[in-house]
Amino acid sequence: MPNEIKIEFPQDGLKEMIGGWVIQQMTGDQKEKVLAAAIDYLLTPKKESYQTVASSPLQDAYVLACRQVMTEVAKEMIQDDPVIRAQIKTKLGEGLFAWLESDVYDDKTRVFSEEIGLAIGRAIGKRDY
Repeated sequence: MPNEIKIEFPQDGLKEMIGGWVIQQMTGDQKEKVLAAAIDYLLTPKKESYQTVASSPLQDAYVLACRQVMTEVAKEMIQDDPVIRAQIKTKLGEGLFAWLESDVYDDKTRVFSEEIGLAIGRAIGKRDY
């Protein structure tokens, strides 16, 4: 059996190289149509089955970027401020206690729920921000 010939393309820049080649093959009118279609796609709201409101891909990208930035800001605030960390621990404890004392579950699940609460409390107490 002869040796197999293996052809590998470098992944770095391959997408750009192929994209550049495709664009070079287009006429000016074709480029304008593609650009117009791309802009239309970015700005046209689309409603997925799970969404309550239609949003465009550009809106989705903006919302995602905002969430990522706010997550980083919140993380920095929690890491850098012991007062905020203490407040979060207190509120989590109060919420957990209120849930454990509520009538949401029966006696069979009470022991399990208390164990979960204790485990969460231990995890929060051990967490080093």
